Amino acid sequence: MRIKTLLISTAVLLLIAAVSVSAETKGRDLVTKGELKTLEGTFVIDNSEWYLVVNNQKNLIHKGPEQFIAEKKINIEQNSLIKVYGYVYQDEITPIKIVSGNNEYVFRGEDGRPLWAGRRYGKGRS
Repeated sequence: MRIKTLLISTAVLLLIAAVSVSAETKGRDLVTKGELKTLEGTFVIDNSEWYLVVNNQKNLIHKGPEQFIAEKKINIEQNSLIKVYGYVYQDEITPIKIVSGNNEYVFRGEDGRPLWAGRRYGKGRS
């Protein structure tokens, strides 16, 4: 009985550890941890996630809610060259703005506050 309890407890602890390690980083986390930078590279969409590829490194772009993207009519072509100004931490970016060709798309204020904060689709989350 003790061995069974020990095995179950160990399995639960391993599951909790796996979930916490794979917990998704939020844009607001990058504002806190990240460094303001401008990066240039190739824009890639993979499974609805946005990436900036710089020197063969794929950086995840935290773009915000899909409703925000649709409302602002943000349309960036796959494999286009873009410039991203925002908070960079490891291989993730929370953009303040993205420049693609002649278009400039703003996502956050200089203080890191998302433009969708307090809106119905963002539910005040960042």
